[in-house]
Amino acid sequence: MEARKISLPLLIILLIAAALIGGFFALTINETVAGEWIQKTLDTKADDATATDTDDDDGNTTNAAAAAEKIIPSVVGIVATNSSSVYDGTETTVTESTGSGIVIDERGYIVTNYHVIAENDQIRVVFSDNSETEASVVGHDRRTDLALLKVEKDGLAAAAFAADDTLEVGETALAVGNPGGLDFAGTVTKGIVSGLNRYIVTDDGISFHLIQTDAAINPGNSGGALCNEKGEVIGVNTIKITESGFEGMGFAIPADTVKEIVAEILQSGSVSRGAMGVYLLFSLDANIAKAYNTGIDYGVMITLQENGAAEQAGLKDYDIITAFNGAEVTDMYDLQEKVFACNAGDTVSVTVYREGSFLDYQIVLGELKEQ
Repeated sequence: MEARKISLPLLIILLIAAALIGGFFALTINETVAGEWIQKTLDTKADDATATDTDDDDGNTTNAAAAAEKIIPSVVGIVATNSSSVYDGTETTVTESTGSGIVIDERGYIVTNYHVIAENDQIRVVFSDNSETEASVVGHDRRTDLALLKVEKDGLAAAAFAADDTLEVGETALAVGNPGGLDFAGTVTKGIVSGLNRYIVTDDGISFHLIQTDAAINPGNSGGALCNEKGEVIGVNTIKITESGFEGMGFAIPADTVKEIVAEILQSGSVSRGAMGVYLLFSLDANIAKAYNTGIDYGVMITLQENGAAEQAGLKDYDIITAFNGAEVTDMYDLQEKVFACNAGDTVSVTVYREGSFLDYQIVLGELKEQ
């Protein structure tokens, strides 16, 4: 399958290749259900989770086996099917891709990676007991690579989620999923948390803050669980580095990010972010400042989207944004994160550099549209 590249000195691919475009329908979820899930499923379960010591073959006590036993029933296989017509429409090609997912609520809610299910006609979920059922898409968020599915099935085992602030570099991490497809369903690999808050940017300009692990992550693990020795989910596996000569560099979406995005999808069916209505041309540094005689060597040069929020506020093409809500802007991705942390309708302050002067503007943000 074709892999999606990440803008690092190394080649990073998403474990299940798929285009990050397309639309999905959203189910209507009442706020009572969403509130119950936010308060109970994510918060209470992690507090109640306990690890039971298990003896290995040498008589040594380990929590890994107990953690695996706890989390495996909550990790599912995702089979996404896409049908497309070829030639004159008389023939149909059917393609399948597989990934993993995590049951987060006994009522049938499952989280996975967006790229696992993107642009597919049918989604099937295969459970640890080999039963399977079709799933519908509640909502998705392309910018965090998360999607929420819903199945109609009783007796599901929901995973417990840990809090990000409990994570430490060096602690045990277990990656659970279906590497290589459903023939290897429920595979568990063991490593450690190698790093926290790793900043990665995709070729299409989407930035992530991720957990790094050396637990083996392979194609098919996307959407599966990265968990601690209590069997609590600390992240959702999403990408890895595959450059020759490098091993043991996988990444997972942190649990707190998953909680936040899933809660918003449950409440509204989508994720809302603010938008300034600008195109980000490039980040400034000393070399660019010298080459283009910009006058300053930091900030982000922009052009305007027609009738966008920035244009309405008075910004102009080729302004250089140097500060957002009083905080210095270091580069394009820093500015992107600052804007995305705001909601549509928020009023923000922006400082721009134009023709030798610093100017302040108040911008009422619009809403970011899915690409």
